[in-house]
Amino acid sequence: MANTGRYISEANHAFSIKGDSDELLEAAKESVKAKDKIILKEILAEMKDRQRNREIKKKPSNKKLNSYIFAVESYVEMLDS
Repeated sequence: MANTGRYISEANHAFSIKGDSDELLEAAKESVKAKDKIILKEILAEMKDRQRNREIKKKPSNKKLNSYIFAVESYVEMLDS
């Protein structure tokens, strides 16, 4: 089993990449504060994977996850500029 724990050292924040959407969004916010693009992009990739998996399994769209993806994409853009 892969290590799912992540640590944003500049923010002194630990989280699980397999945690729920709320935990990932909180970690994304901490990543922005710490200017940690690597962790932020990893969080975004995990969220998009979850979205794709729902589509593949023909499950209904998760509105909360979709809105969080939009927020994290804007965080990535903010750090890239």
